[in-house]
Amino acid sequence: MFVKANNNRICKLAFDAFGGVMENKPYIDMRELADLLCLSYNTVRTYHSKKSALIPPACKKAGRPLWKRSDVMDWVENRTQAM
Repeated sequence: MFVKANNNRICKLAFDAFGGVMENKPYIDMRELADLLCLSYNTVRTYHSKKSALIPPACKKAGRPLWKRSDVMDWVENRTQAM
């Protein structure tokens, strides 16, 4: 497990970060993605608007960007293995 302090909060960049309530949710929103990646909401919003490769690609559901939980898990795993 990788734990990182960011902006006076503790973030977990590990699969158990998807546990609990999120485990049953097939999609996560921008705020949940920001918390998971230990980034601010504004940073994720900027990366998303610029189609940056620094966050996983989103899909549109009900007119807003959402990320498929399994895709985010795969993206995190691939980036972790590359390091």
